Amino acid sequence: MRLPFFSKRSKSVHTVRNYEHVLGTSLELQFVSETASSAERAEQVVLAEIERLEAIFNRYRPDSELNRWQATHLQWVDVSPELAFVLSTAEAWRQRSSGAFQPTVEAISEAWRCGEEAPEADFETPLWDVNLATYQAKRITPHPASLNAIAKGFIIDQAAEKAAELDGILTVLVNIGGDLRHVGEGRAPVAITHPHHDSENSEAASKIWISNEGLATSGGYRRGYQVGGQRRSHLIDPTRQEAANGSLSVSVFAPSAMLADVISTTVSVLSKLDTVSLMNESPEVGLSVIYEGLDSFQNSLWQNRSKPQI
Repeated sequence: MRLPFFSKRSKSVHTVRNYEHVLGTSLELQFVSETASSAERAEQVVLAEIERLEAIFNRYRPDSELNRWQATHLQWVDVSPELAFVLSTAEAWRQRSSGAFQPTVEAISEAWRCGEEAPEADFETPLWDVNLATYQAKRITPHPASLNAIAKGFIIDQAAEKAAELDGILTVLVNIGGDLRHVGEGRAPVAITHPHHDSENSEAASKIWISNEGLATSGGYRRGYQVGGQRRSHLIDPTRQEAANGSLSVSVFAPSAMLADVISTTVSVLSKLDTVSLMNESPEVGLSVIYEGLDSFQNSLWQNRSKPQI
């Protein structure tokens, strides 16, 4: 994914910063500001917010709030507003997608790695209950959950929005591992990497622009693992308990990075028919899917954004 970025203000300052090993991937920050010092403050705000939220959601840190909460079962526990909100949204999307979005899907992949039978899917019982008025949550599922497919977008949103609130900041773009959020003036042109041609110089699969929106891409063409001598995608269809091999790449832009994150993961395991149905219910969301065999689908909003060449 390539992100050429520009400002029409002749006296504005354009700042780009890059980091590695942030949420397990790379971080790119772009600011358009009135002064260089404003961009420096925004940079520190973004880094501090990512660090704060990682301590809540990191599945791989034993001391994260998520893991401490998961040590409880069938009891109401006080949680942070951030964890309460993301848990509530994740359960809502699990229900809306009839289980295609499934935070406990790692129980299936872990069983495969161990050569065991995957746990039987239960789409009727909620994974947890959340009281957003009191910031309390009760874990119901016995399986460990990961919020990676929604919390990453939430973290990107929060970091970008906090930076944009600072005096002297005109535009913010936060890009973590190809998932991003734009806040402020203008628009950000984005080139989507083709799943079969992912070098820096290769032709993009699609070129669009976003403005005060988030964008996320999911796909099993880069990540996966071997089971019984066969490669499996890291994306799993929990409704069939099979690797989701229908789509190579799913890119989504939406009003927030969190929404784009959720929908890109969900569409990765949906059939074409169910994808069209979901998009009909989401008029503010742009979608591009590249399927096995290189068939593709773009909804009308994505197609409209593709018309201005960037």
